[in-house]
Amino acid sequence: MVSQQVIYQLSVLCPKAHMNAYYLFPPDVTCRDARLRGTGSVWMRNTRRHTLLALLVVVLIAFSAQPPPVGAQASHTDRVGAYVDRIVYRIIPSYDDQMLALMEGDIDLIGYRINPAYIGAALEAEGISVSSLPRNGYEYLAINTERYPYNITAFRRALAYALDKKAVVREVWNGYAQPLDCCVPMVSPFCAEDELSSHYYSSNLDTARALLADAGFVDSDNDGLLEGPGPYGPGTVELRRTLIEGSSSKALRSVCEIVSEALSSLGIDNAIDPYFVEQNHLYDRNYDIFLTSARFYDTDVDWLAYEYWSEYADEPYHNFPNFRNATYDSWRDQLLHSIDYDEVRQAAIEMQKILAYECPIVVCYENTHYYAYRTDQFEGFVIDILDGTLSWWNIFGVRLRGDRGGPFGGILRYAIPDDLRSFNLMTTTSDTIRKILSSLYDSLLRRDGTNEVLWLAEDYVLETHADDPTLHEGHSRLTFHLVRNVTWTDGTPLTAIDVAFSLNLYRMVEGTYYWPDLTSVTRVNATDLYTVVVNFSTESYWNLHAVAHKPILPSHIVAEYGVDKWYDWDPNPVEESMVTSGPYNVTEYVQGEYLEMGRNSLYFRLAPRDPEQSKSEPQTTISETTVGNNGTYEQMRILGLNPISFVVTVSSLGVTIVCSVLIVHERMTARGTAQ
Repeated sequence: MVSQQVIYQLSVLCPKAHMNAYYLFPPDVTCRDARLRGTGSVWMRNTRRHTLLALLVVVLIAFSAQPPPVGAQASHTDRVGAYVDRIVYRIIPSYDDQMLALMEGDIDLIGYRINPAYIGAALEAEGISVSSLPRNGYEYLAINTERYPYNITAFRRALAYALDKKAVVREVWNGYAQPLDCCVPMVSPFCAEDELSSHYYSSNLDTARALLADAGFVDSDNDGLLEGPGPYGPGTVELRRTLIEGSSSKALRSVCEIVSEALSSLGIDNAIDPYFVEQNHLYDRNYDIFLTSARFYDTDVDWLAYEYWSEYADEPYHNFPNFRNATYDSWRDQLLHSIDYDEVRQAAIEMQKILAYECPIVVCYENTHYYAYRTDQFEGFVIDILDGTLSWWNIFGVRLRGDRGGPFGGILRYAIPDDLRSFNLMTTTSDTIRKILSSLYDSLLRRDGTNEVLWLAEDYVLETHADDPTLHEGHSRLTFHLVRNVTWTDGTPLTAIDVAFSLNLYRMVEGTYYWPDLTSVTRVNATDLYTVVVNFSTESYWNLHAVAHKPILPSHIVAEYGVDKWYDWDPNPVEESMVTSGPYNVTEYVQGEYLEMGRNSLYFRLAPRDPEQSKSEPQTTISETTVGNNGTYEQMRILGLNPISFVVTVSSLGVTIVCSVLIVHERMTARGTAQ
């Protein structure tokens, strides 16, 4: 595993690209408690395993073959939710203890994937379901294409053909994985796995040996080892020993042993690095073949334009194989700058095909992830392709079973491995905690599988220079119109001002989790209280995803910290209620023990418990009044903001609130054209 510092650097430099650190449950793991072993072995023999797996509830998160193109309105839904009264996250660091708590009924679901070793015990327990999804990531061999003979495509392809990926899945992972050839995981609609003309799943030594022979690799001195081609003909260059490196994980070392056997079967002298821990060799390109991991946080593939781009062959944290290919590079512009889904997907598919043929990397397999939850109290669980059981849709949509008096009421109890160090979602380094904190705040759109669902936005429009000549060529603009019945938990309306403030803050604070996506954003404006305009220096299909899923923060709370002191914003819900907008808000927190959230009675998509409630929703109207100063002028000036006052009238309650808020200045060029 790489250090936390390196992980942080990678996430900042390219958050959508893979992270070369990934926690794996090794196949030889044992459970401390015998109750977790089931009646079979910890890692069940194939006959037992297939019987159990046949009983699994495999959740298939439907994803469209073609998501809505940017510029069209996403599928609108009138979904309502927040059925349970409270959600409790119990902090249980031990995976064994999490599973025991689930089996004993102390929690309802585990907020992380489970060790496959637990599957037998889970399925034998009453009231527990286990669901599976392909992992959004994989293990792969990076091959240093700057070194001889790895710079020869035939050599790399021969290794791919010789490697028995099915054996890796069978012997190392006991079937809890599947072979993979493409560098884009199967859960992505952009994956080309089913469009490849051939696959490397099973060992094909005849093809591998033929490729080497045709490229001039022959055993010239009959010592059982191949010599390589050189200036004086085939088999004239003695090959130095190939060194295989990788993580110190026992499971990954087992994979490397199978890779070593494949090379030996071809007559390639090789050895496995006995230290097996020098991850830095990958970063400084001081390696021959390196086994490492890829992990992705969404299903976008714009990272293909950087990860194996020729111009990044010498860049830190990019293009580890030093791959250079002009044809691959030729698809880059279409991938990054087309706004048409079909064109973007075509570029992604062609780039994957090139990588699968050229083999600068050899993808080995993607694991299957398993998630466990109880079904004796609640129903409506969603196992999301990105977030698993921590899916926002579980928070929003899980409900009490009808035979338990549902759908309303009850306490949904999670187990999570990490504690909170801060309630500032911009400072956390834990993916688990970030997902939990993000659920407190809404976004313009929400992902449902790979589909986009309108949320704070009721529609959006994409414009380019072709639509509006005042836009510079190559620039674009997204305009979002917001729904008008959203409030923060303190009663303040959530408006375009909050959206503009949040996106401006994220894009101006370098080094945070949200910043890298927004580097092409040139300006964010609230043109009125329910319209947000985002200007980009690029035309791209990916621009929508860059802004639409960011959590929107309360500007009237966070603005006082500004750009320079954003990290000082650290809500303390124990002493004072947090101001949030999501379906649940923090009600109690005990460090190291649990986090409790209660139902937000002001939530704009709240499922009405009384049928008459939906007929008398409060109507919020806002009117601008005089300009004023709320005491945070300097921070607002830095952000390009201007304070104004407005009056909020909640008609059905007969309440009038005077608020001081922020609105973004309209900045135009000297000619008055948008940038």
